[in-house]
Amino acid sequence: MKRFFESLLNERSYLLFLSIITIYWLINYVTNEYVLTDSLMYDSLYGQLPEQYIDRAIAFQRKWAWVSYALFPVILVLKWLFVSAFIATGTVFMNFNIRFKQIFKTTMACEWIFITAGVVNFIVLLFSNVQNLEEMQRFNVISILSIGHFIQGLVGLEWLVAPLQSLNVLQLIFVFALALGVSVVSNEKFGKSITLVAKSYGAALVIWIVLIAYISVSYA
Repeated sequence: MKRFFESLLNERSYLLFLSIITIYWLINYVTNEYVLTDSLMYDSLYGQLPEQYIDRAIAFQRKWAWVSYALFPVILVLKWLFVSAFIATGTVFMNFNIRFKQIFKTTMACEWIFITAGVVNFIVLLFSNVQNLEEMQRFNVISILSIGHFIQGLVGLEWLVAPLQSLNVLQLIFVFALALGVSVVSNEKFGKSITLVAKSYGAALVIWIVLIAYISVSYA
């Protein structure tokens, strides 16, 4: 895995970025075309909204789908900057010899973990013959492997489901991969690197969970 990571980090940054964005776009496109179809949307909303409103909602979603494609790269870069900033702050206190550019590229390379999960999730959904949005959520690989999934249905803890979906197996793999990448580019021991990532990225993740929990409670 270390050799694979080194090959990723040796790639030009813009090629790495373009490959990540392109694959995400493809996943979103095929999901919208073959899984999140108009009939699935209609079946999900039928009985909750009048038919004319359902037709308008589907038409609106189709018309403005390009906005999500345009904004997605911006959101992704902001996410990488956010994570990189926390790790860079940690390197100051733990005396790591590593530049912010290297941290950012390492964070970007680790995005392949979530891409792989996205591809697996699409394949699962494609062959699961889901009929509505609730079933889509039930077959979501990332949600199933999260703490939030295990507390669903518990009275009084509904507001924790959304934020705790961020605590999943993928996040654990991401932390280990991020630590390995930091270890490679800084020539520090893996143990020291994982301590850095656990403390810095862990702090960022806690802030994110608190934010989502606040939004869940405020708009419940």
